[in-house]
Amino acid sequence: FLTTAARKTVREHHRVHGAGRRARYTRDMNASAFQQMIEHKRRILAAEVGGWYDCGAPGTLLETNGILLAKGAARRRDFPGVVISDPVYIEDGVTIERSSIGPNVSIEAGTHISDSTIRNTIIGRDARIETSVLEGALLGNRVKVAGLRGDASLGDDCELNAR
Repeated sequence: FLTTAARKTVREHHRVHGAGRRARYTRDMNASAFQQMIEHKRRILAAEVGGWYDCGAPGTLLETNGILLAKGAARRRDFPGVVISDPVYIEDGVTIERSSIGPNVSIEAGTHISDSTIRNTIIGRDARIETSVLEGALLGNRVKVAGLRGDASLGDDCELNAR
């Protein structure tokens, strides 16, 4: 999985260069992501993945997240009435009710999910997901989503009500 700082750098690159085509990153771009992670005192985790994955494209970012989870970065928590399909990464402080989570899902602290199905998705801190079915989504910090079916790439503080 990528930390919040690294995802923010990827989203900024998509904003400037567009997310619709396969992005190529320069050494400066990668250095900037690592510098942000260092400045925010974030841990940098590494795992052997057996190949090169361009994390600048949403699909390969999610694919790499799944590989890292499968190779040991997973962290599972159980919730009453919730089905969890490994591998997943769920931080402390997450609340999940009446939902199905996984596989290949990373959820950061403070996020609340209810009445939803989440697969192959990365969700940032303090997000709110309700009555949604997400597959292949990238959601930033403090994102609020209700009634969405499908995928989305939403930056920090976005709100989407698809009811």
